[in-house]
Amino acid sequence: MLVAASSAGAVRLLPWLLAPEVPLEVCWPFARALGAVAVETAFLIGLPLGFAIAAGDFVRAGEARALLSLGATPLRLAASSGKAALLLALGAYAASVAWGAEASTPGRFAARLLDEGRLSCVRARTARSVLVPMLGVSWVCFPGSRPRVTGALPGSAGQAWFSAASLKPSDDLRLLELRDLRLLARDPAQPASDKPLFSLRVASASIGGLSPWGRPASLPLPIRAALVALSAAGLGILLVWQVIRRGLAGRVWTALLAALPALVMLLTLKRLDGTVERGEIYVSVPLVGFAITLISAPLVGGVARQLRRLAPRHGRR
Repeated sequence: MLVAASSAGAVRLLPWLLAPEVPLEVCWPFARALGAVAVETAFLIGLPLGFAIAAGDFVRAGEARALLSLGATPLRLAASSGKAALLLALGAYAASVAWGAEASTPGRFAARLLDEGRLSCVRARTARSVLVPMLGVSWVCFPGSRPRVTGALPGSAGQAWFSAASLKPSDDLRLLELRDLRLLARDPAQPASDKPLFSLRVASASIGGLSPWGRPASLPLPIRAALVALSAAGLGILLVWQVIRRGLAGRVWTALLAALPALVMLLTLKRLDGTVERGEIYVSVPLVGFAITLISAPLVGGVARQLRRLAPRHGRR
């Protein structure tokens, strides 16, 4: 799962790595953010799926039945996997905290991209532009002059532009602060004219009321990383318990049982990231995964038993 998630992130990063106007220094913060998202996605899906498949192999090999006949309980056998689950959770937590700062604070991530682009522009020995990915702006570099950040005004259909000596976003990207701002607009009725429709220059400007982007600041990064790690670990242990209790053997049924709650937890997490302002609502992420597991386990177990009963009859026929 980590390889698949990292490959998906690499596909997004590759066009910028190959673009000559995007320096490697600008790509590095975005690569770290993609790595944090890949670790989070891989852990939420990979750990429950791996634990469920391993438990199915444990049942199919007959080891679970042997231990149950000696007095062990499914809950006790599932609890024995807790050490491995917590150890993996600790690794995922450490990786998320180390790499996830850019993904958790989009404004700081954007500011770092801008800073890296400006530094690359300062070091330029010839006139050039440095594109800042994801933000839709570029640094214009002229040797001996201070670089300026430029871009098209949103919603202007390419008829209005701005440039500024600096651009500083807030942590949630709701507010932009610009210094030495210059605005220039072209008359749509006379696109071939070199005379601008209007021009404006101000020493400083603030643009507020923008829509937030990325993960909300209401859930601090360490708490979010702990929530993801413990949710995946808890779901993995719960799946081991249900697989042994229902006697699910083989990898098809166990993978089917694990895939649904893991995917729902991931989708719930992503959905809350874009709509929720209160961090305590995130407790619904593990709750929805656990509830789906407890509801679907009897259904999957019943279907598996019915198919096992029908298989010998068809064989005799």
